[in-house]
Amino acid sequence: MSSDLAALAPPTTGLTALHARLDQDLAWLDLPKKAWLPEYVCEGHTVLPVAIIGAGMAGMAAAAALNLIGVAAPMFDQSKPGLEGPWA
Repeated sequence: MSSDLAALAPPTTGLTALHARLDQDLAWLDLPKKAWLPEYVCEGHTVLPVAIIGAGMAGMAAAAALNLIGVAAPMFDQSKPGLEGPWA
């Protein structure tokens, strides 16, 4: 049994080991989730299932939570890229 576990164990040192461990952990958690909403097209345009208006702290948290469960959630903000959020 210990030989089976040894085969699953990632290398034990360095950045390569950390990447291997992260890849294995994400695979065990089934992350990132696969998109599960069907694509919807209306009059030749793809319809977004979710659009987040405002890319501040709450908008980014909502997008991250939705992306975690496999829902693409683009964010739209009136600020220029890199200036959105409460720090701008």
